Amino acid sequence: MITSVDGTTIGCRTTGRGPGVLVIPGPMEGAGDFRELAEALANDFTVHVLDRRGRGESGPHRAGHGLRTEVEDVRAVLDATGAQRLLGVSSGAVIALEATLRLPGITHVVAYEPPIDLAKHKGGVLARFEQEVEAGRHPEAVVTITKGLGLGPLWLRVMLRLAPRWVLVRAVRKMVAEEGKDLLEGLPTVRHDLRIVEEGSANLTRFGALRGHVLLIGGTWSPSYLTGGLYALADLLPHAEKILVDRAHHFSATESPRLLVPALKGFLGA
Repeated sequence: MITSVDGTTIGCRTTGRGPGVLVIPGPMEGAGDFRELAEALANDFTVHVLDRRGRGESGPHRAGHGLRTEVEDVRAVLDATGAQRLLGVSSGAVIALEATLRLPGITHVVAYEPPIDLAKHKGGVLARFEQEVEAGRHPEAVVTITKGLGLGPLWLRVMLRLAPRWVLVRAVRKMVAEEGKDLLEGLPTVRHDLRIVEEGSANLTRFGALRGHVLLIGGTWSPSYLTGGLYALADLLPHAEKILVDRAHHFSATESPRLLVPALKGFLGA
């Protein structure tokens, strides 16, 4: 348990031995979701996975929460652990890049599919999601974000291929009401993530000032609006490494992490 600059408690799970790597999760992900990835890296690295605010062992979001707050949380964990390497996933990748820009001492940063083109390609989805959350139509919001962006629990993403929207909404309502499965627990954090991505995607040219080792990584099975962001950043960072991992997708860091491990080990150990 680590205290950030504003007094908020930040939870962090640690395993392994060797140089420290801090993992920054993406939307609706907590430290526990990265257990398999952490264990796969643990023979070579000390892996710290933080619970971002509103998740797991960490405290809640506060007024004025934004990208700066997320960077302050990263700073607190880096100071406490001595880690000098970052691995950010999705919105966590935006935070990792911003932290590397602002904080001294970071030697390596891995950005896994930062969704910097999200608003340009999915603006209608984001607007509908915000409207449904504001109206308290949370099951509908879960389906909107899952169907429109591919976010959400694995079972729901699988159902998208088999059932129309109204069936999915009914399924979410039933599981929440009858089985007590709290699909809505992470929903408030998604709104913060979307705003952080929007903030981090403004004025991308600032990332041209990044120095040190940078790896831009994605999967061949990810949608083009995600891999396109990698190419946009690669144009700004000509010295960065860029890798598309065969058969990997946006959730591979938590659902099939061993696809990514060879590339991560090769880069982080350099």
